[in-house]
Amino acid sequence: AAASAITDSRELEELVKEVIDTKIAESQLSDVPLSLQDLTRIKTAFIETLKHAYHTRKIAPIGTAEEATMEASG
Repeated sequence: AAASAITDSRELEELVKEVIDTKIAESQLSDVPLSLQDLTRIKTAFIETLKHAYHTRKIAPIGTAEEATMEASG
């Protein structure tokens, strides 16, 4: 939910890092057999997934596609 308000990829990276670091600091991952390398891979996967999930596609103004089609056909 917090990621939906993020507009910059650096902010997204910081958010993911902060969440995971908080989990580590609160010992929520102490019984999990993960290495720091594993956590780095997990961070990267979360960042990439969230970037794609919240990526906004630029939409052309209405009429642009129709105009392009008309120009191409005639």
